[in-house]
Amino acid sequence: MDSKAIVRRFVDEYQTGGDKVVLRETISPRLVNHTPMSEPPRGGVEEVEEIFDRFHAAFAGFAVEVAHQVAEGDTVMTHKWFSGTHTGEFLGIPPTGRPVRFAVMDVVRLEGGQIVEHWGLVDQPALLRQLGVA
Repeated sequence: MDSKAIVRRFVDEYQTGGDKVVLRETISPRLVNHTPMSEPPRGGVEEVEEIFDRFHAAFAGFAVEVAHQVAEGDTVMTHKWFSGTHTGEFLGIPPTGRPVRFAVMDVVRLEGGQIVEHWGLVDQPALLRQLGVA
């Protein structure tokens, strides 16, 4: 499977679908997340699982849509949209019932068919505006 297909599988089957078998198949236990999203940043499968457990718990119908994807060798850049309805606490914000859709850009490096490095940007200002807190 080529690098783009592995990342697409991660997006479709894990990020959207929540399939934790796919999480463990596509993310290396030694993942280095250069954009840590947990405190303290742990990296590896556990950090990714914690992040997306929070998204799935906070946003009903949580889905990830790939807008663009470019690959060069073992590196894949994906521009995607996260969406859902805010029905659970997220970032300390109580449920608002509001729909959200915000952009995310990821660059990942793969080794041996697994993601081993991650760099990302989240349009957090757009998310906070849609939740009515910015």
